[in-house]
Amino acid sequence: MEISKEELQKMSFEVLNNIKTTLANKVINVNTNKKYSDMFKQSLITSVYDEMIEYVDENGRPDIRTLNETEMELLGFGKWDEDTGLRLIPLWAKPFIKNIEVTAIDGEKIMLDQADNDIRFGCIAYGIIPDGYVKDETKGQFVPKGIES
Repeated sequence: MEISKEELQKMSFEVLNNIKTTLANKVINVNTNKKYSDMFKQSLITSVYDEMIEYVDENGRPDIRTLNETEMELLGFGKWDEDTGLRLIPLWAKPFIKNIEVTAIDGEKIMLDQADNDIRFGCIAYGIIPDGYVKDETKGQFVPKGIES
């Protein structure tokens, strides 16, 4: 059975949102529990990270190309450039998403697994142009669909 783009989009957003929530809750729980030793805290955070990696390895990694701009914003994808629409990938999401071609802030294109973890406001220096933006050849830049020349 083939999965529609809408179903894939919903699944990618839900999986990433659940991972983000799980990681955030674990970090808060671990750091607010005064009874835990530092070593035990580290083991809990490492184990939840490993569980999330195992989950996406078994069930398929979310494809961020299916996310719309609103979903990207909710997940913390940073808007880098109004002219291109480039959305930077939040550092927390990088280990869990599908290995796709990404665009650096300088325009270089590489595969995600080759991108470093140099961050800007919580996002790596690589991202994608969200669905909903198209290249306006007359302006030489990306614009929201419907306003191109």
